[in-house]
Amino acid sequence: SLECTPEIFDERWRDRVRGRRKTMGPMATEDEPEANDTPGARDRRAIRNEADPKVLAAKVRALGELTDKKTIPVVIDVMERNSDLVRETAFVTLLKTKDTECLDVIWNYGLSHADGVVRAYTAKLCGRLNLEFAVAKLEAQLEDRNWYARAEAAVALALLKDVKAMAGLRRIVASDPSEKTQVGAMDALAMLGEDAAMAVPLIVEKCCDVDGA
Repeated sequence: SLECTPEIFDERWRDRVRGRRKTMGPMATEDEPEANDTPGARDRRAIRNEADPKVLAAKVRALGELTDKKTIPVVIDVMERNSDLVRETAFVTLLKTKDTECLDVIWNYGLSHADGVVRAYTAKLCGRLNLEFAVAKLEAQLEDRNWYARAEAAVALALLKDVKAMAGLRRIVASDPSEKTQVGAMDALAMLGEDAAMAVPLIVEKCCDVDGA
């Protein structure tokens, strides 16, 4: 009569005792019982509904290596929270991903996210996880409206050895409105080594400008 499995009843009871819900019956925001009856669905619901940063970080950490592609967007969304602990925990958890389908979701979903910080963290993941299929989106992200997203896209492209991105990296060094993004692009060019040799005069000029020479 409560329209739930024993596992869901247990979760509802704990939330009721903690004062997080007023009824043991189903609420309008909850999925159908069948959709709630898998471990992955329970994990996703627990993460979406958690407000405490420390508890949320612990729940994300407990996921271990992610193999369910439906859970990837939920963990990526966590990086939108204004908490370094939560963001870094989600990042480290996603960094453990090996499943091909899950990796595809990371760059497809994360680089298209509405939040600039999430796009930045996803770019960082792309570089660290060697997600070569993400190169085109990362190149486009060099024009992102968020300085952090631009900077991390630059470094990711260098890690992926994308020499085609060098023109965009030089443009950032020369004229990006954010000095932090300029530094990110300089780091990226340095990582490309001899392939980026023609950018040396530009970088030297920028360094001289900073020193006032």
